Amino acid sequence: LAEQKSQRSQAERLLVQVTVKTGSQLGLTFKHDAYPILLGRLAERLPEAAEKSAALEEAPEYQLLLTRLRLNNHQLQIVQAQGSGHPELSIESARSRGVSGEPFVQTVTVSIALPFGGQSQEREALAQITLERERNQQALRRFEKTFEFFWQTGLAAIEEKLRVRALANKSLSDAQAIREALQKAADA
Repeated sequence: LAEQKSQRSQAERLLVQVTVKTGSQLGLTFKHDAYPILLGRLAERLPEAAEKSAALEEAPEYQLLLTRLRLNNHQLQIVQAQGSGHPELSIESARSRGVSGEPFVQTVTVSIALPFGGQSQEREALAQITLERERNQQALRRFEKTFEFFWQTGLAAIEEKLRVRALANKSLSDAQAIREALQKAADA
């Protein structure tokens, strides 16, 4: 029961944050106690689908997860582009002599560097980045599902408030009709 109350409270807060940008628009400051009052005022209408997508896109956690995914994709592209290394060929020439009076000795050095074993480092980096990307994708999906749950919970709360308000208005109009009938009967 406490968990349901907490979930409902979170859903109400989410809807308040989505529908009302600032508490000053309603003459209230954003305090924990103000949420039920704000939700009562928001229950005049149900939020539209565009508000839902805007709220999701504006959520800081959602933006953070999207940024992490973009970073992972860029990291993968960089590691794949770098590859395991490139073979190198270098030619060096040196001219030297031991003591003065001796003829110069011309030395030519040819170096060939072939990268061996670089693929294991590349595979390790790719595996690590891919794992991190998968974790971020899972976190993003969890956030979207949680957001959807809270959104639906909030919508259910608003629908319930609208239903209760309609019943209260009906009861009020019935009570006024009875009062008027009794008033007419008393006057007659």
